[in-house]
Amino acid sequence: MSIETIKNVVIAARVSTDEQAESGLGIESQIAACRELAARMNWQVIESPYIDGGVSATVHPSERPELAKALTVVNAMNAKARKEKRAADTAILVAKQDRITRSVAHREWLEAHTVFICADSPNASKLESQVNAMFGQAERERIAARTVAALGALKARADAGDTESQEKIARRDAGRTAAHEQKTYLVAAAAKADAANADALTMRPHFITARADGATSLRQIAAYLNEQGSIKTPKGTEWTAAAVSRVIKRLEAMGKW
Repeated sequence: MSIETIKNVVIAARVSTDEQAESGLGIESQIAACRELAARMNWQVIESPYIDGGVSATVHPSERPELAKALTVVNAMNAKARKEKRAADTAILVAKQDRITRSVAHREWLEAHTVFICADSPNASKLESQVNAMFGQAERERIAARTVAALGALKARADAGDTESQEKIARRDAGRTAAHEQKTYLVAAAAKADAANADALTMRPHFITARADGATSLRQIAAYLNEQGSIKTPKGTEWTAAAVSRVIKRLEAMGKW
C-alpha cells in the first residue's frame, strides 16, 4: 500500500506516563498533527483516536490495549476490501514514529502485520523508517540506562532511611503490580478472543450451508441450525438470532464473511 492509495486512517497516540495522559497536552498535539495531515490528504478518519496513556515504547505493539484495537480495526477493514476485490486502503496514522515504536524489531513486526503512516514524515522511504527506528532504539537504550542509574540512587537513599525515597519506591512497586495484572488480563482476553474466533470459523460452513438453503435472516439461520439437531452454539445451547449475529460479526472482523 502506498500513500497515494490510502483513503481511510485510524489515529493512534501514546504517552509514556500517567501524568502525561492526565494532562492531555502531549496527546492533543499528536492528534492535532494527525488530523492536520488527514485533512490535507483528504483521508477519512475512522472512529475516535485510540490512545494508550502511561504505556512505555518498550511494550510490544500487540500488548498495548488501544493500539491493539486500532490494529484490529485497520486489518479488518483491509481484509474486507480484499474480499470485495478492492485494494487495501486503510492505515494507522501516528504523529511520529516513536509514538508507535522505538524498536527495530517492533517496527518490522508492525510492517508485517499492518500499515502505518507518520504525520511528520508521510513520504518516508523504508530505509528512512529503518534509520529512524535505529535512532529511536538507541535513544530508548539511553533512557533505560539513565533510569537504571536513577533507580539505583533512589534505592540507596531509601536504604539509608530517607522516607520520601521509600514512599517513591512503594508507589513504583504498586504501579508495577498493577501493570502486571493488566498484562495478565490482556493475555487472558486475547486467549478468549482466539477461542471465539476458532469457534466462529468452525461454524462458518454451517452458516454458509444455511444461507445456500434459503435462510437469509438471522432468525432463519438460527432456526435452520436448530432443526439440524446436532449443531449447537459453542456453549452447547440452542441458536438464537443474537447468537448468530455475534458469530457473523466475528467472521466479518476476520474477513471471513
